[in-house]
Amino acid sequence: MTGTMNPLLSRLWPGRLVVTFHGIGTPARTLDAGEAPYWVEAPVLAAAIDLAAKGRLEITFDDGNESDARIALPMLHRAGVTA
Repeated sequence: MTGTMNPLLSRLWPGRLVVTFHGIGTPARTLDAGEAPYWVEAPVLAAAIDLAAKGRLEITFDDGNESDARIALPMLHRAGVTA
């Protein structure tokens, strides 16, 4: 989380970032080159969930991959965090 936020956006969400994941763990299909960086292992998602629980991060998921429900949803639920 380096860099600076657009000054206009920082007035709306000071210090808050929005992160989009495409999937968690090992994908069951071949990924498009642009999608691969947005697939992460569960510990990376866990770190993001910790930040979300502190109100510093918004988490979103794109594409509705099975891993979103199978891996991410239970982790979010245990932490009391929504995405």
